[in-house]
Amino acid sequence: MVRHGRRISRAERTPVVATVFGVWVEPALRGHGLGGRLVDAIVEWAVARGAERVQLWVTEDNDAARMLYERHGFVCTGERKACTRILQRPKC
Repeated sequence: MVRHGRRISRAERTPVVATVFGVWVEPALRGHGLGGRLVDAIVEWAVARGAERVQLWVTEDNDAARMLYERHGFVCTGERKACTRILQRPKC
């Protein structure tokens, strides 16, 4: 990548971050793996668009959602219950 006419290393550049603003499954349909499939589809979509990280926000009392995200590779950062998944992408 080039910035201001100078080639920059991967470590110097700002990572591409995809932010998820909401995931919701109809209550009657919960418990059938739909939430996990949605999360996987979101991550796949983000990777296809060059994202290196996917971040989302979880309300403090939503333990079920937090556990879902953690099962799919997200890690709570402690920053207002932010969860981020850093994607492993092949190096160019």
